[in-house]
Amino acid sequence: MSVKRAISQFLPNELREQVKRTAKPLRAVLLNLEACSETDVTSLEMLEQLRSELSESGIDLCFARVADPVRDLSRRSGFLESPGEKRIFPGIELAVDAFLESKPLSVHVLSA
Repeated sequence: MSVKRAISQFLPNELREQVKRTAKPLRAVLLNLEACSETDVTSLEMLEQLRSELSESGIDLCFARVADPVRDLSRRSGFLESPGEKRIFPGIELAVDAFLESKPLSVHVLSA
């Protein structure tokens, strides 16, 4: 399965199920995009929809290990305007540390 297809078909449903199953309320979901070396506008639209749904529940959608081509398309498409670069981290550990420094919260990591 291609990364584009995984994002558009698997990720949204799996992420929704994972969020529903958490015992404690989440403050953020961190997606590890290490395996995603490319994306397309359709995938970014799906991520925007997910970000909107999560935001309505008070949950931030954040990203770690985003490849340069994915980051570039995200910038050009306007996807990064809402959360900005502050929601993208070079590594999972750095993302978790940043959250814990700002305020204690529950973080759920889902690798794409």
